[in-house]
Amino acid sequence: MVDDLDRIEFYNQLGNCKSKREIEDLINNIDNENLLEVISEKYKQVIEFNKIEDEERLVKDIIRILEITYINFSRRKEREN
Repeated sequence: MVDDLDRIEFYNQLGNCKSKREIEDLINNIDNENLLEVISEKYKQVIEFNKIEDEERLVKDIIRILEITYINFSRRKEREN
């Protein structure tokens, strides 16, 4: 249940981000080291390979990708336990 609340809180905060800088600040506040590593790596990949010049569209794409990354991380964690 705590994991669900953490995910919902993360999604809410992520959904409020309007710039790459706000997303980076949110990522830097992740307490779980494993999650931080996964989310940071995915963010770096998106920035490196995404050539969208419209920052608003890019931010929306990053948000969607990080939401999926978070849920995939949670599912892997559940399977391991």
